[in-house]
Amino acid sequence: MAHRYGVLSALLGAGVDAARIQVFHDLEDDGAYWMVTLDDARTAVLTDDTEDHVVHVEGPWPFKAVFLGLDGGARTKIDYSIEDLTADLVTWCTEAGGPPDDAP
Repeated sequence: MAHRYGVLSALLGAGVDAARIQVFHDLEDDGAYWMVTLDDARTAVLTDDTEDHVVHVEGPWPFKAVFLGLDGGARTKIDYSIEDLTADLVTWCTEAGGPPDDAP
C-alpha cells in the first residue's frame, strides 16, 4: 500500500524525512492516503480516495491533494494525474513557500 503509485519513493527520493510521512489505508474503500507533516506544522495529504468528490465518472478516477498552511487555510487540488499531484507534493515539501501557486 505504501508504495502505490510511487508516491513514497518520490517523497523519500526528494529528501523528505521518512519520520514526517504517514501512510493510511482505508480498508472499506481501498483508498490510500499519504500525509506529510513538516517541522513548522504544515501538513499535506494526497489520496486516491475521491469518491466523495465525484458522483459519476466514466474513465480515469481523479486524485486529490490538500495543502494546509500555517495560516490555517487549506488548498485542494484535484487532478487525473497522480504524477502531477505527487510532483506538487514534493515541491510543497521541499520549498518553504507552501503549496504550488496554481493550486486552487
